[in-house]
Amino acid sequence: MAVQESSDTLITWPRLALGVIAQAELNTDVVPNIPTWNFKPIQEINSNQQRYSTGMHHHDVLELCVTVQGQGIMDIQGQRYEMIQPAMVVLAPGLEHCEGIDHHKHSYATIWFTWTASANVRIFVNAYQPNVGWSIPWGTVLPTRYQHHLSKWTNGLPDISAFELLRATLLAALGELAYQSQLQSKKNPKKAAAGHIRVLQWVRHYIDQHYAQPLSVDSIALMTCYSPHYLNTLFTRWIGRGIRTYLIDQRMLQAQRLCQYTKLPIHDIATRVGYDDPLYFSRAYRKYHGCAPTQSRAIET
Repeated sequence: MAVQESSDTLITWPRLALGVIAQAELNTDVVPNIPTWNFKPIQEINSNQQRYSTGMHHHDVLELCVTVQGQGIMDIQGQRYEMIQPAMVVLAPGLEHCEGIDHHKHSYATIWFTWTASANVRIFVNAYQPNVGWSIPWGTVLPTRYQHHLSKWTNGLPDISAFELLRATLLAALGELAYQSQLQSKKNPKKAAAGHIRVLQWVRHYIDQHYAQPLSVDSIALMTCYSPHYLNTLFTRWIGRGIRTYLIDQRMLQAQRLCQYTKLPIHDIATRVGYDDPLYFSRAYRKYHGCAPTQSRAIET
């Protein structure tokens, strides 16, 4: 199933998640004590780290992952599993895991739901494209009015017998996201013209490579010869987020990885992801991830 990156992205991702969650039939037969669907144990294969979006890690909150494009692999507690779209897994707090692709020439995407320490539920896409690599093309927070119902699972794994309640809440929240996005799309019906796509691809690639530098919408627009407002409007229609939001997402993603997989001091991590002020970085990190940078040092590297 090909996933389009266009002004329809905001609608596309929630709909893809809806389709998987609606039909999932979780069980613990394949992975003991871990609810999964369409998971299959596989033998050891090439462990090239370029195939993985991160190394082995764990979080102190619940996570739910649905495969919406292609075929991937997931290592859980030392065992490797194959997951072919559609697939789903619910990961308890503290469970070590990492996600990868089955082949570097295959496109692949999962949608992750992460319960934060502040009891909010973030949703983001982890995607791999040949010749491009890993990226997070979309992310948001589920609507506020569903957070209270979802907060009961912040620190624990739901029993399969209670999964229907979790499923119903997620479906309702995703349905509202898709509906709101569709209304917004009707208000802004214009799509990025084909001639702009390469410019927008360059902008995203430039941010991915230079997020540690003091970037701004104005400075990037100056390089493209577009006005800041016009470039940001095109970029937002293309991937569903503005340039500044995308930059923050990339900085926070890299910061989380550095916190989890290195022993660098927090002020060094702040500098490496584009923040001159460690205190400001720590506040921004806590606001984004729901915990302090030091709390992300989950395991020894």
